[in-house]
Amino acid sequence: MDPLHRAPFLFLVLLIFGCGTPTQEPDIAQQAEKIEAVFETEEAYSVRTLDSTDIERFLSAHPGSRVDSTDIRRFYKRRRYQYAWFVNDSLSQAAAGFFSLVNSADTAFRDVASVRDRLAELVMAPDSGAVRAHCDSCQLQLELALTAQFFRFADKRYGGVIGKDLRELDWFIPRRKKNYDQLLDSIAAGHMDLSPIEPVHPQYALLKAQLKRYYELDTLVNWEPLSLGDKKKLEPGDSAAWVPDLRQRVMVLGDLTSNGDSIVLSSKVYDSLLVEGVKLFQERHGLHPDGIIGKGAIAALNRTPHERVRTLLVNMERLRWVPERTAPDLLLVNIPEFRLHVYEADTEAWSMSVVVGNSATRTVIFSDTLTRIVFSPTWSIPVSIVKGEILPAMAKNPN
Repeated sequence: MDPLHRAPFLFLVLLIFGCGTPTQEPDIAQQAEKIEAVFETEEAYSVRTLDSTDIERFLSAHPGSRVDSTDIRRFYKRRRYQYAWFVNDSLSQAAAGFFSLVNSADTAFRDVASVRDRLAELVMAPDSGAVRAHCDSCQLQLELALTAQFFRFADKRYGGVIGKDLRELDWFIPRRKKNYDQLLDSIAAGHMDLSPIEPVHPQYALLKAQLKRYYELDTLVNWEPLSLGDKKKLEPGDSAAWVPDLRQRVMVLGDLTSNGDSIVLSSKVYDSLLVEGVKLFQERHGLHPDGIIGKGAIAALNRTPHERVRTLLVNMERLRWVPERTAPDLLLVNIPEFRLHVYEADTEAWSMSVVVGNSATRTVIFSDTLTRIVFSPTWSIPVSIVKGEILPAMAKNPN
């Protein structure tokens, strides 16, 4: 499976059959701070800001958060009082990562369950289970409440949950805009030792290898868009003037190897050799590997190396919030791929298609230990599905 396809939402659901907790060097946070500072510009990451009086009012209204008042004040001062959990009016990826981290934490640790319940109460609408809408003042309160819960969860008594002290990890939450060109150059060309800020998750290394490859393609290849023209699709055996360009594109991407025959390279016939290369490309990118080129395949083929690079950087950043270690035996659901992968002794044994939510009703991202399997479980239709799908459909068609 291509480690970058299915962007931009490559987060994985991991069901882990037990794993060890890695240790961390004592000064890793300080090293990371220095490295991150190199790649941050003075431009604000978030256009939304609060001020110190907002913090004081929140602490007065929520005495239980005063135990972390010093850390909360320092947190926002260091951020120049920029919001941490919102991008414009929407919850940020950092918030999603925090929720995932809390959901995957062991409930045996004291108060983790209460933090989890409080986050659900703050964010989710009780009747539908969807993310609730928040007015401006409500967003300010939610912003500060999430920060308070962040520090509560980050207390050193919970260090055993993830093997780290989250008080040293707030640099995962962007403070200012990153200079992605400079960051990319250092990652791809190895100009800096970025190990203190690079996750050790094996998927990160795979993405980094692909990043270097697409970075080189972006600098060397002129990526002109391919077009079906008047045709709806290109099938095996068809001829078209742009087939040589298609052949070159598939070769550049590594799905087809040239035999050096100039006649074959310039042929306008969509021959069997090119079909096999296209099938490999389709399979890598989650498309049906039938060798037929339609709108979906054209769109994937036309995604430039520059777009792929941005996708890779986003997903490498998201891997900071994925558990760093996985067990050799695990069930892994790649949500955007709609597939479950079963691994035994670090080797994929088999995979199967699964049903996941759409963008409006997203499947929850989490990791946990599998304790039981229920065959033919009972299932009642959730209220949100009744209200959002079944009743509207009945109204359109009473039969």
